[in-house]
Amino acid sequence: MPSPELDGCTTDYVSPLVGFLVLAEFCIGAVSIILNCALAVCSYHAVPFSFSQRQSLGAISLNYVLVSGVILARSIFVGFIAYSTCNTTVTTANCKIQEFPLVFVYFQAAFMPALLAVQFFYKQK
Repeated sequence: MPSPELDGCTTDYVSPLVGFLVLAEFCIGAVSIILNCALAVCSYHAVPFSFSQRQSLGAISLNYVLVSGVILARSIFVGFIAYSTCNTTVTTANCKIQEFPLVFVYFQAAFMPALLAVQFFYKQK
């Protein structure tokens, strides 16, 4: 026998604010992917820097492309789920499992600029 709260399959997330935030996150993710890919190409051809520093700058840009790709995929998923007729129940454990890759990529993307800053600092001495 089905549970009474899932009989109607109502959408809980349909509101103009949710739609605006999902659309804004999608646009920011798409623009960020395009601009960071262009920045990665430009940093590989930056003449004043050494080859290892150009590689590091390109790797940082590609890391941010990875972060933007995860954010873009998440916003597409939320956009489809927010307007579906039957939403499944989300628990705290599910949210933590779904957000772990995003947190991992954020830490990785924060570690690369710190590594490049140390490299620039010791290159000057």
